[in-house]
Amino acid sequence: MTDLNLPSVKRRNEWLAGLLLCLITIIAYLPLIKAGYIWDDGGWVVHNPLLTAPHGLWDIWFVPAKSIQYYPMVFTGFWIEHQLWGLAPMGYHLVNIFLQLVDALLLWRILRLLRAPGAWLVAALFAIHPVQVETVAWVTEQKNLLSAFFVFLAAAGWIRFAHLDQPESKESGEWKYFFLGSVAFLLALFAKTDACTLPAVLWVVAWWKRGSVRRYQGWSLVPWFAAGLTMGLVTIYIEHVKLHAAGSRFHFTPVQHVIIAARDLWFYPAKLLWPHPLLAIYHRWDIQHFSGLDLLAIIGAVAVPLTLLALSRKIGRGPFCAVAFYGLTISPVLGLASFYTETYSFVADHYQYIPCIGLFAFFVGIGDFLLRKMQTSAGTVSKHRQNIGGAVLAGCVVLAVMPVTIAQTFDYIPSIHLWTHNLKYNPHAFAALDHVAAYDIQHHHPDEGMVLLHKAWLLSGKEDPTINTDIGNMYNHYYHDLAKAIPYYRRSLAADPQQPALILTLVKWYEARKNWRMAYNDLIHGVEVLPNSAAIHYQLGKFDVMAHNLPAAASQWAIAARIEPHNTKANYHMAMVLMELGHTRKAVTYFQRVVKVSPQFVPGHVSYARCLYILGHYPEALQQLKLAAQLAPHMPVIHVAMASVLKQMGHVHQAAVQQQMAASLNAKTHATAPVTPIHK
Repeated sequence: MTDLNLPSVKRRNEWLAGLLLCLITIIAYLPLIKAGYIWDDGGWVVHNPLLTAPHGLWDIWFVPAKSIQYYPMVFTGFWIEHQLWGLAPMGYHLVNIFLQLVDALLLWRILRLLRAPGAWLVAALFAIHPVQVETVAWVTEQKNLLSAFFVFLAAAGWIRFAHLDQPESKESGEWKYFFLGSVAFLLALFAKTDACTLPAVLWVVAWWKRGSVRRYQGWSLVPWFAAGLTMGLVTIYIEHVKLHAAGSRFHFTPVQHVIIAARDLWFYPAKLLWPHPLLAIYHRWDIQHFSGLDLLAIIGAVAVPLTLLALSRKIGRGPFCAVAFYGLTISPVLGLASFYTETYSFVADHYQYIPCIGLFAFFVGIGDFLLRKMQTSAGTVSKHRQNIGGAVLAGCVVLAVMPVTIAQTFDYIPSIHLWTHNLKYNPHAFAALDHVAAYDIQHHHPDEGMVLLHKAWLLSGKEDPTINTDIGNMYNHYYHDLAKAIPYYRRSLAADPQQPALILTLVKWYEARKNWRMAYNDLIHGVEVLPNSAAIHYQLGKFDVMAHNLPAAASQWAIAARIEPHNTKANYHMAMVLMELGHTRKAVTYFQRVVKVSPQFVPGHVSYARCLYILGHYPEALQQLKLAAQLAPHMPVIHVAMASVLKQMGHVHQAAVQQQMAASLNAKTHATAPVTPIHK
């Protein structure tokens, strides 16, 4: 009778373990519902036009140039969330907590499929370790959480396909699982391209479970490798071209790249074992001089995995595979290829969000082995008692970790605490100083903020584009001294030329001083570095009109309208210049866009009516004028135009009524300027 109840008892225990995993995750991160936005949440969420534009979802997927990074799954998630609760930060934090909970459950499920030792404790540490707080607390890092969700689904699908969850291997896989896993892997790449390491990880997992990788298993991962490589190259391109990870702060020798990678490899395990202090911006190491510690770090980074591999026949393949998992998954952020955030630091807690799983598995595996060894040396211990001992030990670990994690969440409430805490341990973090300065400025202490900005400027080597822009904005907007702002704007553009708003600010400055050559040169340079900026093409078109070069203006406005089909100004001016050039029929397409996108734009309706009048489409012209009259019934020009159209249609009496109405309105407003008929 007892044997019959074993499956139900096992299921009950599994449910209890899963509920406990959910409970500790919720308790650990619950304070974050009161957290706000930090760092680049502004660009990704708060001030992201893709989340509010009518065509934003299309642009997220099919116009990569409009996104900070080509992570369409993440921006799709933000787009949906924005439709549900706007910019209320609590909603985004709740989603992050929920995703962390689901990720932990999926990881636990995968580890149980693979019969990994201490599966629940590994999943629990992944869920609530203090280093994970940065990912869960930072709205932008929803990309970490979402990518992990799809990575775990893809891994589970491939494990089922490869039969690694079964004691005996089969000759061929179940392709439905491979197909589902492939879809999940693509979605993971669209959330964050660090997922590109998954096929290599699965190769290692297959070797761990079977001692070899079967042919069908190896070949099945080839398209995954190809997809991961492609998306990885896209991200590297964006980092270097759009995010401008270039300049003196990113120029490293091959030896320096190796030093950075070796130090990174040892930094993350140290933070797992002793998570204090945890900072948003760690000290940027001085790698100009090669030290003995650097040599030890490099030797150790090579020696540890090779030693574990050599000992795999004695101690098993697990330790090597756990370390290999860590090394493979952390490799995209080891600095072997430069990326933008290296301007602040070479490491970050959220970089090891998935890689830490390998280290947790390694540490827990060692603990499990030692516990079993102790139990065996103590005499005959039943399986039940062994499990109880393991559960007690796991509970003690969780209880020790939980308070630290909860305390870490309060660094984000309010967000200014994150930066003041950071400066306490890393006073040279110029990006943290920049954020504290912004806080002072927002709370009406501009002079104190300016002092901090200049300090940050000096610490950054006077090159950081964000700080130069912030100082320029202070002089421009707070002290109303644009002349002093210009040198800082110039420095910012030298470090990061892809700032269309800054280029246009400089153009307006030179325009106001009638320095047309400098303004025009800035626009030409802007078009070269930002060929997809509709705003710069539009402004350049205006300059061409001033130079009486209408064909050139038409060319620039056509580009602007192609880049942003819903840009009312670009379409309107394009239509008007086409009419001036005598291409009236071509102008119709642009006028149609104008009245569709901006139906409240009265000049659009009136000018479109004039275009239709010239083409002889009188009923359509009259319809546009009626729409204009509904929007602006007191504009005499509209009634004069309607009179012209009605006269051409043979409605003389109605035309006279409209003419009288225009005259009456002119008399009321004491208009002195002559009213131009539509046919002029």
